[in-house]
Amino acid sequence: MLRLSGFTGFASAINNALEDDSTPPPLFVFDFDRTLTNGMSRPGEEKDLRKVSALSPFFERGTPKELMVKDEQGNEIPLARGGSVFAADYQKAAALAQIIREQKQRSLRVFFFDDAIVNAHVVATSTKLHLNMSAPCPDVELISYWWDTFEEETGPTPSMKPSHTATTDSNYADFAKPMLADFGVTSEEVDARIEAYRAINMGTRSRRKAGEPVGGEELSKVQAAGKDMRAKMAPLAATLGARFARGPRPPPVLPNSSYNAFKTGKKLHNAELSEIRDAKKKGGGVKSIGGGLEGLLAARGLPRGLPRPAPPPASDWRAKAAKEKARADVAKKLFENKGVASLPPGDLENPRWETAFQVESPDEGSTGGLAFVATLAGAFAIKSANDMAEEYVGTKFLEAAWVPVPKMRVVFVGEEEHGLILQSVEEVAKQYSRRGDAEGAGRVMLHALTAMKKFDGPLILMELVECAFSLNELGRGGGAESVLEPGRGGRMARSRLDAIGRVWVLDAVLNFRDRFCSRLSYARYDEAVVGAEGEGEGKEFLTGNCDNVLFSPVGAGFAAIDSHVKLIREGGGVGAKKVAEGNNSELIERLHRELGRVLIEGTGCMEWLRFTVKVVGGWGLSDEALECVRVGAVRGMKAVQGAIEAVRVEIRKENGGDKWSKSMGRIDEEVLVEVGLVVGELVKEMTDDDGEVDEGEMLEGGEGEEEVVVEDSDVVESAKKIGANLRLWGALTSELRRVLVDERVKGVEAGEHSNGEFWGIR
Repeated sequence: MLRLSGFTGFASAINNALEDDSTPPPLFVFDFDRTLTNGMSRPGEEKDLRKVSALSPFFERGTPKELMVKDEQGNEIPLARGGSVFAADYQKAAALAQIIREQKQRSLRVFFFDDAIVNAHVVATSTKLHLNMSAPCPDVELISYWWDTFEEETGPTPSMKPSHTATTDSNYADFAKPMLADFGVTSEEVDARIEAYRAINMGTRSRRKAGEPVGGEELSKVQAAGKDMRAKMAPLAATLGARFARGPRPPPVLPNSSYNAFKTGKKLHNAELSEIRDAKKKGGGVKSIGGGLEGLLAARGLPRGLPRPAPPPASDWRAKAAKEKARADVAKKLFENKGVASLPPGDLENPRWETAFQVESPDEGSTGGLAFVATLAGAFAIKSANDMAEEYVGTKFLEAAWVPVPKMRVVFVGEEEHGLILQSVEEVAKQYSRRGDAEGAGRVMLHALTAMKKFDGPLILMELVECAFSLNELGRGGGAESVLEPGRGGRMARSRLDAIGRVWVLDAVLNFRDRFCSRLSYARYDEAVVGAEGEGEGKEFLTGNCDNVLFSPVGAGFAAIDSHVKLIREGGGVGAKKVAEGNNSELIERLHRELGRVLIEGTGCMEWLRFTVKVVGGWGLSDEALECVRVGAVRGMKAVQGAIEAVRVEIRKENGGDKWSKSMGRIDEEVLVEVGLVVGELVKEMTDDDGEVDEGEMLEGGEGEEEVVVEDSDVVESAKKIGANLRLWGALTSELRRVLVDERVKGVEAGEHSNGEFWGIR
């Protein structure tokens, strides 16, 4: 693994690779977007910035085709290619292995370039796993370059727009820190870079208020851009439509007497030309035969000019495409406005994966693996990533401190349920395809299923939070006032505020800085808030990741999701070196200082939440609301010691195999205990008035909604026939219920696959 950076880094790396004149010559493989094109620069600059035009002649073009390769577990991975251009989604290691095998050369040096840390790291660590399945395995030296774009994005003369650090596909997301370390970027450097991005981005991005629709000038711009794009794409659509309507194989050339005569004449003419050349070499002279090629053709009795093969009959691709589109539209409408997350949650202990019928992945966070799956038992969330142990322990820590979190359990590789989940998700993709929804089938396969497989680790199953909306979506809950103000929202609002206070403290103990932005997570918070006063659009960078805070009108009314412990050893293992001794000292000092203010300043130390809610929800919380948060923070401090003991038991459990144990071993228990002692000393300083209830108590929420009763006799009867949970069944559209009964009870065939060759069907 190597890291390159700077305007000339790319050229230097290639020149160095070519200096030794090795045989065979090295193989260069490039990520396309940004790595070659500088895709985030201004239009027209990309060829000047990366000089990609100079590379153009070396990229062989070809007819697009699909191919299927297998990973180390034997699972099939779909790829597509056109000449030397491959489409592999996130399966770049599999694609690179296929490219290497096609070279059929030994002692091959391969150089891979990518600006995404995840791709560069996965290629470096996983490509040879794919190659080991080939026989014999090529003797390959692979060098994976991560193009570090930080200098180009933040330097004195930046040539790229800053990358977005607030999503899971950012190079600086929490899960990417071990990968960054492998490429030589320390934890301190990561934090400094995030601060640099925040400073640059301040005031450059806008966000609509919660619940605010797109309209006015913004909507007009979007519509105009869409119209312009469709006009420009129309010729390409016609060309591709005509090409693919003929199917994957070229049509046979029909018999054509003129063309056959032309080929015969050309062959004869070539022979005559050879005779002329031979005569000239011997010093003789030969006159032109028949006035050249066209004269020859005329002498053969053919019309003047060069005849061509007769074209194939009209493919009527527009009619065929319209028919397929109509079929796909019908299939998509089965789930219209009924996403998995909107369905009633199922029993985590009896999910009935074999009955799955709907799978979705969120629009953002495509590098991390989150999928929503609906079965006849209810709706579920499934997560897969490299840092599952960190999330598992982080969630259990909050749960032990009496914070409402989704129920969760772990399914390990090799367990029967793990294989059943993967099989069921693939079956859903096939169901979509048989109904004509090729796009939906592709999303399931290339996002949900690929994410579950690529990490080769455990899956975390979680219950869904019913009727949930995030802190960023307060408009869906009736506005910030009704959700969070005690005077308006009553006991439910107090319960939510209490939970927010607990989570604020517990996140700090775990060194988890993603959820809330305050002095506990950002040393220059006060200064940044002052700088963002007024109508500056940069305020959103001072609100944290509010999507990790969920509210609901039922149950506890609150849930904390995506919680992680970030007290991590460098390299993993009990005896491993800590990431940074200075960081531990800084964390402990910050906790002692800021949590001490909770006992001194009263509601003043909770102004960060007033600012956050004002930015995302347009409402300034009352002092009464902030006092509820402060009391929750005190209760959170009291609960820390018990929560630490609970998660230490989880960390030391011997289950899940070596990979899970290694992941657990990266969590630094020693620092966690040390942090707990600091909080414990602060708890001893509290008076009896600080947090008038015990840390084990949790304020109850509201009464919740009444249980939904399904009275439609037809719905009840069909639910019994198919064996569905009645609440789940009643929440589906009538058309989806009909289709599922037809397919699964009556045995009605859904139809041919929309992309048969993808599924191995001819």
